[in-house]
Amino acid sequence: MKTLTITIPDTEDTKAVLGEVAQQLYHNGLLTVEQAADLTEYAENYFGTLPEHTQKLLQEITKPMQATLTVEEMIQRQNYKGINRQELDRIAHEMDIQESYEELVAMLTK
Repeated sequence: MKTLTITIPDTEDTKAVLGEVAQQLYHNGLLTVEQAADLTEYAENYFGTLPEHTQKLLQEITKPMQATLTVEEMIQRQNYKGINRQELDRIAHEMDIQESYEELVAMLTK
């Protein structure tokens, strides 16, 4: 490990700044959770949490997950109508694909 000296303004809370630095180093994989906790004197579970501003953003953009969800419920919620087989066949016919299934799959892996 290397030693790093940082000078911060007197107006800043040293522990808070150190916590942010340690958390960033931990999330970037440069410190283990134990090393980050030792550096900051925070509990190890502190580093498993997201920064407060990130937690607030996630709460705003996500919805709680339902414990169980059936396929039928998903179809209803998403207003899924299924494939129009006749339309799909018409498009495939218009494409006039001459290659076999095996040849098409082989093209995907080139």
